[in-house]
Amino acid sequence: MSNMLSVKHVDKKNRDGRAIDPALRVISYIVVAMFLMIMLSASGIQGLFADNFLKDPRNSRVLYAAERVYRGPIFVGNERVAYSEKRGKSYKRFYAHPELYSAITGYFNNVHGRSGLEKYLNSELSGANPVGLSRMFEGAENGRSVLLTINEKLQKIAWRALEGFRGSAVIIEPSSGKILALVSRPGFDANKLSNDTNVEESYKKLLKDPAKPLINRAASLYHPGSVFKIITMATALETGRYDLDKEVTDSNLLTFPGRRFFIENSGACSGRNKINLEQALAFSCNATFGKIATDLGGELISKMAERFGFGKKITIPIPFQASEYPVTGDSAQLAQSGFGQWEIWATPLQIAMISAAIANNGKLMKPNIVQRVKGPDANTIKEFTPEMLGRVATQETVKKLSKAMESVVEYGTARRGKIRGIQIAGKTGTAEDGTGRNTLWFTGFAPVDRPFLAVSIVLEEQKGDAGTIAVPIAKKLIEEALNER
Repeated sequence: MSNMLSVKHVDKKNRDGRAIDPALRVISYIVVAMFLMIMLSASGIQGLFADNFLKDPRNSRVLYAAERVYRGPIFVGNERVAYSEKRGKSYKRFYAHPELYSAITGYFNNVHGRSGLEKYLNSELSGANPVGLSRMFEGAENGRSVLLTINEKLQKIAWRALEGFRGSAVIIEPSSGKILALVSRPGFDANKLSNDTNVEESYKKLLKDPAKPLINRAASLYHPGSVFKIITMATALETGRYDLDKEVTDSNLLTFPGRRFFIENSGACSGRNKINLEQALAFSCNATFGKIATDLGGELISKMAERFGFGKKITIPIPFQASEYPVTGDSAQLAQSGFGQWEIWATPLQIAMISAAIANNGKLMKPNIVQRVKGPDANTIKEFTPEMLGRVATQETVKKLSKAMESVVEYGTARRGKIRGIQIAGKTGTAEDGTGRNTLWFTGFAPVDRPFLAVSIVLEEQKGDAGTIAVPIAKKLIEEALNER
């Protein structure tokens, strides 16, 4: 008998006792493998990639499912400015004062998705993913409520101040970064994009509107014009080569070799071959600041602009575009950058941040519009805490900037903005594009001794200058706002 182990091949058989065809067996293995792959793929979509699919604004299933979930309210003070009500099997979104808060709340519907806080706080407002696994096994969870930092009275004051204009107004509390008011004119009726039966028609009409009400102008980029002189001046003071009483000579007319282009002072600056720095800001002398910019160089000014927030995207949590200051350019372009022309761009929020930082002794606070998020059980989930982004300049420089900005209101281009008994620091800006339609600015803070608010106002496509159009609006806004303290 052999010591070798004998192995006998036995064919596998089916239930009838017949041998299974090897080819059929291979096919069955392939089918099983494909089934397992499909299962794994589905699991991957549900697990690994679910979040991406659920956040995709093109996912109509998510949009329709979201209407079956109670969405948390958005509060300003004790008032719900956005809230949900049951209509049949689904919830509809409603907005109190829809145009007043449209740039903040945005809209919510199952056709075009979401905008504003409805989009960027969607996970908080909806409570959880409306078609996620947790919904399937645990049931729907009510959305969370959101309380804003917005002051209802200041919001209405800012809204009224811009009546009849296209533009924006932003009010910030300098010490904390809280946004007290944020207005974009014209606004839109968010109810027509949320609970109306003619959502598609309303949306198309808004898109065709030449006033472009769907644009959040507080988050839009504009040429800042002469309000940027604050940053040029801050750069000059920080170098130690300039002071408020230092005269800048040969700055009435700037010419550039090989170029027909020139920059000449006008208005109260006209004919002054020498002028000190404080007066140059008060009267807003373009050629003077053009000369200072070419002396300082673009790199130094760029670094100062970054300290004030340029070059960084701001999220409040609505994302705002980064304001821009280009470093490269020839001498003529660099000179123009000194007074906010050329390829400099800034949002109204960014310009308000400049004044807020100076009002706050040089400390730049992160702007924020959300005060608190509460769960369905009324327990606080998130609470706003002030966050300092950095220091923009030394306290000595900041004091000098504040003094120069006071001069702008006291006897300079913003003298129409004087309010009896209240010291205001400010700066005007008139950005020209050659069409005769200017972008007008005012930014500032008040009261100077104990700043309660920092403000920026921008007006689009105006014939005239900031001193005659934007400043009276700013005066009215600041005066009414201070009376509501």
